[in-house]
Amino acid sequence: MLFLAKTLSFYKRKDIQEELVKHAKDKEIAFRFDETFGKRPETLSYPNDVLELAKQRVTSFHCSEELWTNPLQLSTKLRRKELDALRKGWDLIFDIDCPVWELSKITTWLVIRALKEHGIRSIYVKFSGNKGFHVALPFEIFPEEVNDIEIKDKFPEFAIKIMLYLLDFISKNYIKVESETVIFRDGSKYKIGELSQLLKKDIGDLTYWYCESCKKRLGRKWDERQETIVTSKDIDFISSDDLKNMKKSSFKYSSPCNCNLPKYRKLFDPLHILNIDAMLGSSRHLYRMPYSFHEKSQLISVPIDPDHVLDFNKEDAKPENVTVKYPFLERRSKKPEAIKLWQDVFDFKSSFTVEQLEGKEIKKKFEGTQKAYSLPEKAIGEENFPPCI
Repeated sequence: MLFLAKTLSFYKRKDIQEELVKHAKDKEIAFRFDETFGKRPETLSYPNDVLELAKQRVTSFHCSEELWTNPLQLSTKLRRKELDALRKGWDLIFDIDCPVWELSKITTWLVIRALKEHGIRSIYVKFSGNKGFHVALPFEIFPEEVNDIEIKDKFPEFAIKIMLYLLDFISKNYIKVESETVIFRDGSKYKIGELSQLLKKDIGDLTYWYCESCKKRLGRKWDERQETIVTSKDIDFISSDDLKNMKKSSFKYSSPCNCNLPKYRKLFDPLHILNIDAMLGSSRHLYRMPYSFHEKSQLISVPIDPDHVLDFNKEDAKPENVTVKYPFLERRSKKPEAIKLWQDVFDFKSSFTVEQLEGKEIKKKFEGTQKAYSLPEKAIGEENFPPCI
């Protein structure tokens, strides 16, 4: 009853009602009743509906990443082509959800920094309501087509490709591993063993070896074998000279890659913080709407200033402290900002392997993206063939 009083008090605010309805435009909506969801699909069109739904014990509002011409026509029976025909576009949502609060803030800050470095200005951030953040890019900043492929029809394949590229970029440019210490660009430092305990992850999964010469991520077996050598020498780069010395030693060495001048570097694996599988596993996936309650924490998923993520305090997400101050996913961009990002993404060959992405569904989707980049979807017509010699 106490939680019901909180939700009613919050959702009766006109400014909150208007923000929820504005964000719901062209999106599939789902209503959550504490631990269960109502039927799908739903829409949210009028501010007064928010309070009426709260009276019916709706505790939070969730929406799709995808934009639809008519969300009410959605069905689990629709085929891929039918979904593509209904889809207008999709917003890119990064779900940063880590049990370590400070690490969630640092990772969010790094994602924002990477996007800005790629010339993107339309970056929106909100507190997820519990342990992390959602970083969002509106569909309007993307080009309509890439290589004659309509962007709107490639969800979640293209979204996964962007995610993997940015993870790779952040890992190589913003995070260093020195003497078994992970150093983030903001200056924060964590011992790998400490991170292993905090994240409840195997210590061998948090870092990986990468060859800067052939751009190859090295296998786990080699990681474990090399770990003792590199740690004992207290170095983080292995040059070709180091390899020669290793071969002269009693250690039986075999090169893990085929390049002539290998240079191995130890990197931190951000896949364990950025929740790719949960956000991009399939079409019609939902995320918590801005200004919506989180049932466990009883805090609000409140939009925040992207430039001050590191300063955010959960006290600001208490219902009584929430003000409508920052937007989330405004659609005012008139030209694509993500041209540089797309160019880099299409030139990118992931150093993350498919096996590292959790879940069979995400593997299948990712494998589909690899095919999309290697083969054209339309055959060249015979009228374009050159004349016979």
